[in-house]
Amino acid sequence: MSRTRKQTQIWQVIYAGLIIIVFAVAGWFTFNAFADTLTVTSEAEAGALSGVAKSCQAANASANTSVRFGATDCNTTGRTYANPIKLDTADPGVLAWEGRYYMVNTSNTALFQIFVSDDLVNWQTTNTSIYPSGVHPWATKNFWAPELHRTANGFAFYYSAFDGTANRIGVATASNILGPYTDLGHPLIAATYASIDVNFFRDDDGKQYLFWKEDEGNTRIFGQEISADGTVLTGTPVVLMQKSLPWEETAGIEGPWLMKKNGQYYMFYSGAFFGSEAYSVGVAKAATPLGTYTKRADPILKSGNRWKGPGHNTVVSIGNNDYALYHAWDGAITGNRVGMLDKITWEADGWPTIGYGTPTESPQPYPN
Repeated sequence: MSRTRKQTQIWQVIYAGLIIIVFAVAGWFTFNAFADTLTVTSEAEAGALSGVAKSCQAANASANTSVRFGATDCNTTGRTYANPIKLDTADPGVLAWEGRYYMVNTSNTALFQIFVSDDLVNWQTTNTSIYPSGVHPWATKNFWAPELHRTANGFAFYYSAFDGTANRIGVATASNILGPYTDLGHPLIAATYASIDVNFFRDDDGKQYLFWKEDEGNTRIFGQEISADGTVLTGTPVVLMQKSLPWEETAGIEGPWLMKKNGQYYMFYSGAFFGSEAYSVGVAKAATPLGTYTKRADPILKSGNRWKGPGHNTVVSIGNNDYALYHAWDGAITGNRVGMLDKITWEADGWPTIGYGTPTESPQPYPN
């Protein structure tokens, strides 16, 4: 055999070896990526997904979903949901915390159960209540419109309830979002007027504010600074706005929720009688949390063909997108209100609108 032929065979063996090594390395990476994908999918199915993909769920044919999982991310393109997102959900208050969403809502008792979701659409109970015994330290009924918030010092649960004389604003605090919560032991706000529909806001500079409704007269919305732990009001309460527009009717305004967008402060609120098709969502804006506020003339969400009396919304932001969670009646003002979810669109004039100006009735893209 010639020297040249021997050299050719040697190089062929070397090339073959290199090819085997390359395929082995590629196979190793492919296997591990596949294993990671299986792990992510398994975690999603178990409701234990973490990291970037936490908001995604495993594909579910019965729900007509389509989700592609990767080792560190997932793709929800083409996945849709339809209202309602949760039954028996009046006055929803939602807090985003560590990749999950926690909801509380108006209760017939002092229990105030906490619900959780990974995507704002599918909600499960946490089997946790603010007052596990069902016994409240100072209130007897009207356990309405609660909200969960992250304060500078922990978590605060705000609500309104009847103390035997009038509706008051209360607060309970905890170091963990699921408690245990300790009530202040007495009303946080016990003014000369009845008070309901409390909202908390923490600004970029660390200052914290509380807003609530005077449940009588001109239904004024008040605002005031509050301490780091969210339990001590400081300064003087300020009247931010009151009923003034025709669509707000005699019943007036309620359910304030403040958010900051592009350097402006937007206060969402509801107007007209809550138990009517006229009940709608309005919005006002100001340069500072304590005003002066200018209302948009018309409501930004009102009754549509199917969903009636939409209102009392929370705003949740995901990246640059904002979503409104609110309640409505299905078809007629009867039975229990249901939880609804629709995207907020910001118009060129700087004002927001929710859904199509009415609650959406067709499938919508998942929040992202």
